[in-house]
Amino acid sequence: MKEKIVDIMREKYGVVIKPNGKKLTITDKDTIFSAYRKVAMYLFANHEMTQADELFTVEKEVERRVRNRDQRFLKLNPIQIDCDSASEEMQAITFFVNRAVKSSKGKSANTDWKDHVYYAKGTLESKYTGLYVFVSPSGAFKTSDIDYPFSISRGSHLVLLVNLPLAYGYNKLGEDFTTNFLIHSTSSVIHTQECDSFYYDLFDATMTKLKFAKSHPRLTSAIERAKCQRPVDLSECDNVDKDNYNDDVMARVPMGSLKLSVNHKKGTYEPEEMGYFNTTYNVSLLSDVTLPNEKEKHYIYKNALPLLVDRERVYKLFTRYLQKTQSIFLQVDHDLETEQDLTHARFFEEKKNIKVETQREMNRLGNTLSDHFKHVEIDNDIDLNKLSHITPELKDTVALLPKADDGDKAILRFRKLRNHKVYGIFTTANNTVAVDFRSDENGKIEKAKGMMVGLQSLIHEYGHYLDHNMKSDAISLSSDYRFEDILFNVQSWFDKNWGNKAKNMPLKQSYLTLPSEVFARAFEVYVSRCGLDNSFTADKERINDTNILNVRYACFEGVTLKLIDNYFDNEFPDLKANIQKYVNRSKGSKNIIDKREETVKRTAKEAVKVVVFKQAEQLSLF
Repeated sequence: MKEKIVDIMREKYGVVIKPNGKKLTITDKDTIFSAYRKVAMYLFANHEMTQADELFTVEKEVERRVRNRDQRFLKLNPIQIDCDSASEEMQAITFFVNRAVKSSKGKSANTDWKDHVYYAKGTLESKYTGLYVFVSPSGAFKTSDIDYPFSISRGSHLVLLVNLPLAYGYNKLGEDFTTNFLIHSTSSVIHTQECDSFYYDLFDATMTKLKFAKSHPRLTSAIERAKCQRPVDLSECDNVDKDNYNDDVMARVPMGSLKLSVNHKKGTYEPEEMGYFNTTYNVSLLSDVTLPNEKEKHYIYKNALPLLVDRERVYKLFTRYLQKTQSIFLQVDHDLETEQDLTHARFFEEKKNIKVETQREMNRLGNTLSDHFKHVEIDNDIDLNKLSHITPELKDTVALLPKADDGDKAILRFRKLRNHKVYGIFTTANNTVAVDFRSDENGKIEKAKGMMVGLQSLIHEYGHYLDHNMKSDAISLSSDYRFEDILFNVQSWFDKNWGNKAKNMPLKQSYLTLPSEVFARAFEVYVSRCGLDNSFTADKERINDTNILNVRYACFEGVTLKLIDNYFDNEFPDLKANIQKYVNRSKGSKNIIDKREETVKRTAKEAVKVVVFKQAEQLSLF
């Protein structure tokens, strides 16, 4: 089995999740700038910083903010400074450093930077004797004072201030974005100047929200408007005046027309009124970008539109990475909570004092399913006679399922899980797939009646097992870039259909949109679409119900279903064919049984059908 996601997160981001650690909460009110800042702070807050980590982060900041500005310095080393006996120049430097610290009412100034000072000697090519770097582990420096390196009057040293939390977080994010995300992107926008500029500004610890908005104002409808772009229709304009010496055309646009202009404060392009007071415009510089559903004419400067289209594509690219990263962190938080629950719930450990006859059946069933499961546990309360009725179907169903290619088989346990309020559960602790052997009413329930039987969770839980045990470059199949389109479509469905109504949902959106949970349900849907419908699958009627209240499965619709088919066809190339062979074989057997129905004549007037075989009902094994 692969390492746990929490272990790999430690290796990838340096994240050490603690029970009372900082949580990541991104809301609809966040801009892309504030959302990335939250992620950066989350990474730092959940990291156990070492001296080596701090030095590496400082080196990256110097490389980004100093060395790229034609300054030349040797290797950085930590130093200790004594402000009382320091040189005149150092006293002046520390005076300015103190002034850069954020003020706190009723509190003394933060001086944590005094124990985090670094120095690098200047080379012969540098006009400075050396470089001092002052680092605040708490991020105490004002952003307005750390943008550029500075030197004091008649000073021979350059000075740089670094807020460690954002510097560390952005450095980790930027590295992961480049090495693990961008490499899989096929978008042509990654080669544009806008993408480079966006990347540099978004991962800049000295950037402010307002500066970012001014540098990257967006027109959210840019891509759609570019498709509708056309020259200004002069027949709709008044006072048209064409210049004979150049291509300029002055005209008065229709009353009520709107020009899309930048609002630097908000960082957006917004419509402003045109066509009043007989104002004329150089319409040769404008493009008509009116959308089909808009009554008023919308114009924009034609040379601005290509950049805005690129910018919108860049926004989508970075939003996609943010969504992927947030999903992983939410998965980490969920897995940690689940791991903590395991200290109380022991469903993944075998019970003691198992009955002799139950142990005998466990051994028999374990041998039957040994190709896929290394062990089978049966609860003492299970009716072994009822279990024997579904054993052939269980054997056939398990035989269809893919085997994990890491060689680590799962453990199958038939247990009571009501304390967990679930019908089935999987844990990576020892690869236990546990299913509740009871029904909603602890009795016999037929499928397709809107009720749930614990045995029907087997395919879902086995999907979780495959997610964590198939070979992949990612932490799990659900976190791999190849599953992203399915995951993002499902998350978008929830945002679109529930949004502000999430509190009214039957289940929590945060849980239903976890990568691992989306993967397991998508696997269920795929198996159902392949034709499998028996005691161990969710009802087809439930899976195919498109009512948005059916939040588990209604989120898989349209294009997403095609993506699911393509993904699992590639991931498990034999599964669909094996299921269809099994289904066809089962249908053939049923036809033979139907033909064996005999008509037995008791009298010349009365005929009775004797049915040789009756298909097993959906059972509760209790």
